[in-house]
Amino acid sequence: PGDHVLADQRLGVVLGSADPDPAESLPDAVLIGHERTPDADPGFGLLQLVDIALRALSLGVNDPTTARHAIGHLTSLLLEVAAQGAQTARCTIDDQGIGRVRQPLPGLDELVPDTCLPLVRAGGRDPVVLIAILRLVGAVAAVAPSSQRAAVLDVGRYVERTATRELADPDDRAAVRRALVAARSTTPGS
Repeated sequence: PGDHVLADQRLGVVLGSADPDPAESLPDAVLIGHERTPDADPGFGLLQLVDIALRALSLGVNDPTTARHAIGHLTSLLLEVAAQGAQTARCTIDDQGIGRVRQPLPGLDELVPDTCLPLVRAGGRDPVVLIAILRLVGAVAAVAPSSQRAAVLDVGRYVERTATRELADPDDRAAVRRALVAARSTTPGS
């Protein structure tokens, strides 16, 4: 979901098919749209919220309240992704009785960095934005599968490095550090 498909691009391989010519029946089993949609590609909806937050953080707009509000919504959505658990490709039958392969959606180890790193780069001089991102990291890391938790926590380390580099005021850096400690403390095994 969300990947661009080019003409003549291989989308998969059929092994052990009982169908004498899978090349004739498979095109009907693959759905390709012209545009990404939040229903088919939840990562797209997350990126739309990231875009809103990035616009809010731009120098022309300078609206950190909207950015923090968008980060709150991103947190909720990522927690919903976490609640669905890890996915694998699976075969299903659609409403018309056609067999479909459902591709696994990206995991938290992809979605959290894709969501947060642009916001850290854009809002790295605003400690309140950085703290909001660390709250997101802590909430998601607390429920992330252990195999994906390290990638989520890496975002916290990136925030820490950004705060060290970008925040001149020691009290701001200390507030971000406290938020990082709080994010880590909610993580199992920390």
